[in-house]
Amino acid sequence: MLLYDAICPLCKREYEYAVATSEDRNDTPVCCGVKTVRAMLKPQLGVVDNPAFMSQYKHLYAGKG
Repeated sequence: MLLYDAICPLCKREYEYAVATSEDRNDTPVCCGVKTVRAMLKPQLGVVDNPAFMSQYKHLYAGKG
């Protein structure tokens, strides 16, 4: 299953919907009597909490914090 985001053009409500194949990605949900518009996905941001990463790059972070 592929996940996509869509926004209603009238009320601006956001939806997340799943489709079986990428060809179905334009089958967006209906809201306020109209089809929602597929939205760009937001990039996922994460926090690096890995001791191996920090030990390898600790010289970059020396004196910060």
